[in-house]
Amino acid sequence: MTADVDLWLFLPHAVGVDENDYGRDDFYQDLRAYTRLATPKLSLAALTEAQNPLSPLHQLDTYAGSLGAGKPPRPLRKAIRRECRLLGCTFRVATRTPLDALRSAMTSLDTDRSAQLATTFANQCHAILNNYRQLAQRYQDRTLGKRTRRCMGFTDEYLSLQAEEGVAAAIEEVDKYLSSGEGKDGQPQESALTEARRELAALAKSEQAYRAVRGWRTVLAEQKDDSADAGYVDQAGLLKKYIASALFLRLENSRTQAWAEHAALGFAAALAMAWAVGVQLAAFFLLGMELNQSMSAGLMVAFATIAVAAYIMKDRIKASVAGALQSRLPTWLPDRTQRIFLPDEDTPIGTISERMEFVDQEHVPPEILKTRLATARSHLVAESQPDILHYHRDVKFDARGAAKAFPRFDGVKDVLRLNVWRWLRTLASHRKRMMWLDDDGVLKERNVPHEYVVDLIVRYTHRSGRDLSGSAIGKARVWMDRRGILRVQLVEG
Repeated sequence: MTADVDLWLFLPHAVGVDENDYGRDDFYQDLRAYTRLATPKLSLAALTEAQNPLSPLHQLDTYAGSLGAGKPPRPLRKAIRRECRLLGCTFRVATRTPLDALRSAMTSLDTDRSAQLATTFANQCHAILNNYRQLAQRYQDRTLGKRTRRCMGFTDEYLSLQAEEGVAAAIEEVDKYLSSGEGKDGQPQESALTEARRELAALAKSEQAYRAVRGWRTVLAEQKDDSADAGYVDQAGLLKKYIASALFLRLENSRTQAWAEHAALGFAAALAMAWAVGVQLAAFFLLGMELNQSMSAGLMVAFATIAVAAYIMKDRIKASVAGALQSRLPTWLPDRTQRIFLPDEDTPIGTISERMEFVDQEHVPPEILKTRLATARSHLVAESQPDILHYHRDVKFDARGAAKAFPRFDGVKDVLRLNVWRWLRTLASHRKRMMWLDDDGVLKERNVPHEYVVDLIVRYTHRSGRDLSGSAIGKARVWMDRRGILRVQLVEG
């Protein structure tokens, strides 16, 4: 399985980013890529099924039954920690579908269905929390090690926070509906929905009390307290990162590109040194010098001058040849390559290769230019010859190997974040003074926003083996000023 991601950034000259002052090292310092496994798709109902092999609760139940009297082996402890964190990941995603269904029912003014969905949501969340805590009791008397016990506690706290967050979102939707006072037939229909709200609120309050007893961070207090609020947000964020780490992929840099660059630099150094030594040897013969004590001062000065000049030329030869060789490395050789590993695994399941370069407009693929020039504004901008930055990312995955090591393998998510702060250094002030005459001929002035636009085109290509499975192109317009990105607008066509 192969996925290619191509980005074309059409940069106005005012941005001050071009091949002369923004190299590959700068780009990769600004780029942050987050590659992780896709969260397994399980509903809340599927999570509670005792016989569902894809449910982390089922796996934890199986592991609990296999524990002996002594300390479990390390692989089993790692598996227990992974299933705990996977439960948190899948539970967080699984709560979104019933909430979307509840909103849809509210929109259609279907009171009975809304009440049923809200009640079911509360019951399913309660069942998952209860099932996990019962399993935790079965592990209570086992010798699991500190790390595994901490993991089970963190998972419990995270599930509690996520349940309350989901319940709060559901209550918000119910309250909006009840405040309208009308049902599907235009008459008040509050009884069933009010009871459903009561059940949601009871679950939220019970989770608050559960966390308070254990000394965990609980909901924001009614009285504003910035320190306590910041601590709550910090704890929730740390828990989210810890739980999500079950899906993180480990990336290790490949040495192929490094060795190629070393070879290019080594050749440049050898060529430069050969030049310097050759010039000095030639100087001996041309000046008729002999290594004895009778060498004149003039010959010494001449030789020293030639040696210094040769060294200067040698240094310039090394720099220019090295740069030329690096820029002419084969196009199939990327800037950098990383091997992909599943969490806690030592066998790579894929690679990620990247390459960045500035290209001329004639080297942009026709389909990209067609998307680029879909509006009159784009034609105007194209005439100004913007700097075009092209980034190519090639992700290769051994899907079968990944599924064998991780049976819940359902794909990979790849998130790219680009820090544009250094792009803003040369931009003018974010406000521009404009003057004009009104209908009465009076001169007026106004400070108007001074914004710059960067067009971004993304092409995603997916291949299975050698066959092209699909390709999609998207376009966005990024508005920025010297303070940063203001907004991103998706562009049709």
